[in-house]
Amino acid sequence: MFTQYSSSRRRIALGLAIAFLLMLVVVTWPRDDEAPAFDSGYLHSITGKISDALPDWSSSAKQQTEESTRIEFVQDDGIGVDMTPPLASSQNIFPGCSNPDINEDVAICIVARNQSEDLKEWFRHHYHHLGIRRFYVMDDRTVPPLSETSDYTIPHSHITFIYHGPDEPYPSNRQWYSYNTCQSRFGHLHKWIGYIDADEFLEIRDRPGMSIAEFLAQYEDDLQPAQSLANPNITNVGAFGINWQVHNSNNHLHRQPSTRAAYTSCIWDGPDPNGEDSHNAHIKSFVRTAYFDNLATVHNFHLNSSKVTVGEYGDVVETHLRTPITRDRIVLHHYTIKSKEDFEEKLHRGDVQDNPRNWWWWDKYELSLRADCPQLARYFP
Repeated sequence: MFTQYSSSRRRIALGLAIAFLLMLVVVTWPRDDEAPAFDSGYLHSITGKISDALPDWSSSAKQQTEESTRIEFVQDDGIGVDMTPPLASSQNIFPGCSNPDINEDVAICIVARNQSEDLKEWFRHHYHHLGIRRFYVMDDRTVPPLSETSDYTIPHSHITFIYHGPDEPYPSNRQWYSYNTCQSRFGHLHKWIGYIDADEFLEIRDRPGMSIAEFLAQYEDDLQPAQSLANPNITNVGAFGINWQVHNSNNHLHRQPSTRAAYTSCIWDGPDPNGEDSHNAHIKSFVRTAYFDNLATVHNFHLNSSKVTVGEYGDVVETHLRTPITRDRIVLHHYTIKSKEDFEEKLHRGDVQDNPRNWWWWDKYELSLRADCPQLARYFP
């Protein structure tokens, strides 16, 4: 009897000890919704043409970065809830742009349809972090027009909308028509116009906070060699081509509140050392308006006056593909599919070039080998 009683007490004590240990584990285990750690610099490529990696952020900069960019997500059946605090002051901005392009030397032209929600983060990103102060939105039959959205989170005075209604005559290749319209109507107002999409986000890697106008000025052929980063043998730059970094779904089923924070997985450049077979070999272009002739594709352009398109190392880019792929100085993040919900909406919306899209397009990117690409997740706002 005494032995049974002692044994029972021992079992009870052991059970209480195990329960206490489990409580400690639960309390101290990291939460899934804690903000991710921020890396101290980007890994530079194997080309060696830019020898030094980005400098490490100072400890104070790291602290400010983490405080100003913390975004927490509460998952409920895959639906993210944005807990980002409202932008209170310029101190909340990371990395921001120290010298925005107030002269509007550079503009961006996009074609969009029924994408008012997508454009909010897109405008914020390029306004605050690339210093863009002129956006041309060629509205492809959105009902109601995109211009009627009031909360794009940047001053409306920096956005010019060109609306093509559902009943207006419109060429079959609307993206080509729209890009030519941007150049013919507004080219004389700017030195450069960039032609990208609402699912593409620019990142200047070697000097975060530099404006895109300052960046592109380094490739203008009227600069002294010491000021220019183009190949010294190339003195006839007419356009600048930027390699894609194509993102996948990150296994999200539903639309996420922040594209940059939610999609941190990309397709691999592939086994070929130059990335010859990768979709990341595609470029998008910024064109010097004085040398714009016509489109070759929506990715690259014909130029006049014997001008050429160059990449970040001053290398001549002859087609819509640039290899070897490098993204040491600048990259264009292409969020082509996003979540399954986003992709279904994209299929319903249709393509501005009238190219058919189906689930094979999803599989093409979703089934590719993956690489981590979290760089834009720390940008705020």
